[in-house]
Amino acid sequence: MTNQKTSIDMITNLQGRLRNTSLPKSRAMYALFEALVNSINSVDERINDDETFCISDSKISITVLRDPTYDGSKGELIGFEISDNGVGFDSKNFNSFNTLDSDLKANKGCHGIGRLLWLKVFSNVVIESTYKEGDSYYNRKFKFNGSGIHEHEVSEVQPMPLLTTIKIQYLNHHYSD
Repeated sequence: MTNQKTSIDMITNLQGRLRNTSLPKSRAMYALFEALVNSINSVDERINDDETFCISDSKISITVLRDPTYDGSKGELIGFEISDNGVGFDSKNFNSFNTLDSDLKANKGCHGIGRLLWLKVFSNVVIESTYKEGDSYYNRKFKFNGSGIHEHEVSEVQPMPLLTTIKIQYLNHHYSD
């Protein structure tokens, strides 16, 4: 028998990680703040990497999602939609998203747990991102919930404006107050 040294990747349990992530009810808005910080970082990255894109070109929007069937005058809050024209979910950013406690943006003060806070407060996330990698443009779509990433699709598309939209939706009743 030969003695071989190998590396073994650790296994992550998303449900366990969510259970062990603390978020007091009084901080429910952190889910929205984390999505907004991601948009700001994405736009900043594009400003730094794309010499044809400047700060005045950047756009970030937040839309409140409400249940249209609710009896109240404004409709019950069900989530938020955050859109930006930053770099998007390219391979580097998607791999970081897929890595819990990622250190990709640690130098910016990020802890790699924002998407966990989304799932503490909301039960479903839908992401669509048009991004550029090399000279090609791509569209990435996927859903994210407590059991992981689902319905992941990536397709090459004709050149078009970069746009990422994140819908954090279906407010968990624990945080609705």
